[in-house]
Amino acid sequence: YLIIGGGGGGALGNSGGGGGGAGGFVTNVPGGYPVVQPSMSLPNATYPVVVGDGGAAVPNPPNAPPANTQGNFGSNSSFNSIVAYGGGGGGAESSAQDGSPGASAGGGGNTGGVAISPPTANRQTNTNNPIPTGNQGNDGGSGHASHLNYASGGGGGAGGAGGDASSSDSANNAGGNGHPIPAFAYPTIQPAIPVPLQPTFGPAVGPTGLYGGGGGGGVSNYDNRTSPGHRYPTTGGQPGGPGGGGRGGASGGSPSPFPTVSPTAGVTNTGGGGGGSGGGGNTIGQAGGKGIVIIRYQPS
Repeated sequence: YLIIGGGGGGALGNSGGGGGGAGGFVTNVPGGYPVVQPSMSLPNATYPVVVGDGGAAVPNPPNAPPANTQGNFGSNSSFNSIVAYGGGGGGAESSAQDGSPGASAGGGGNTGGVAISPPTANRQTNTNNPIPTGNQGNDGGSGHASHLNYASGGGGGAGGAGGDASSSDSANNAGGNGHPIPAFAYPTIQPAIPVPLQPTFGPAVGPTGLYGGGGGGGVSNYDNRTSPGHRYPTTGGQPGGPGGGGRGGASGGSPSPFPTVSPTAGVTNTGGGGGGSGGGGNTIGQAGGKGIVIIRYQPS
């Protein structure tokens, strides 16, 4: 089996929002995965399966909420009491929020989020999402906030940490990589995937079975301060992590030569984190991708 939690949503920030963290990655397939559970023999019966939703998108003002709003948590997925936890939401850059903790943490504003992993789970209290029993993901990246460059961190992925924003022209705050699991690669499971989902799910998961990419961090492409050395980040919205992470947004603004780049949501059923908003309040923090539960069994 493979159990992936729902990805966290990207944040809405005046100067860019942090990317959402990926949903937790739990399997019983051997091979160095983050959390490997034992196989099981089950008698014929009905067993509970829950597929966690991704964290909801954060809408734009003036509809609500305020202009700097943390991304929403992803929901847990489970099979027969084995739980993959939801990803943490991104932090809002302008209010210097940390990314929320989760299976993988959301990207932060001035400091990155921290993936929950006992015995250090008390670093942040997350009352909305129980602490996982094991490390199911990675940290979110740190944001950078100055008049030289406004950028938020990338969300952590199942296979790697989110990228840190920097003070250089290139923000480098992409979402963390997803984790490959060839036993559940797209060509293998394609017959079980509903046809409407295949055009997005297939390329995201691909032939190596990538799941749980982190959401890309948002950047503010234009700063109207006149102090020497102000910069336009040249990279625009940052890509989500391979494995379903959504792209981060970027603001344009006049006379910036850069267009507004809209963030994208995490890919459905990959547990990918949602992309963080671009600056200027002109894009929203996008939703995380719904998780998935895949069960392979041999009848007795």
